Amino acid sequence: MELTKKAPLHLWVIGGVSLLWNLGGVASYLATELGQLEGMAFPPDQVAYFYSFPAWAVAFWALGVWGSAIGSLLLLLRKKMAVLSFGISIIGLLGAGLYQKLEILTHVGLPRLTDADSRWQTTGVCHGYSHSDGF
Repeated sequence: MELTKKAPLHLWVIGGVSLLWNLGGVASYLATELGQLEGMAFPPDQVAYFYSFPAWAVAFWALGVWGSAIGSLLLLLRKKMAVLSFGISIIGLLGAGLYQKLEILTHVGLPRLTDADSRWQTTGVCHGYSHSDGF
């Protein structure tokens, strides 16, 4: 008879919170890509800004959003592929962050519309946790 190790409580807490957080990113991504931002409370200049992203920035954004959401799900399922998925999301985050920094540098007066710090922290914690033997 093979014994399976019971998942620790912290796995469910970290995995559940990260999945909820990353599903918010998926909803934001889908709303933007499906042209649904006008119905939200965004001013027209912010809507225009989000719709003006070049294809390469949108591709990196997609990698970051979907990689982290899938990674969170894989973490809850206790699959080692969560490490790869969070790694892909970090690549997406790097590319999307690069675009954001380039926009800020080229448009000095542009207000900072999003804060990437919390995304870095969340993705870093989840990637590090998925590397641990705790799950």
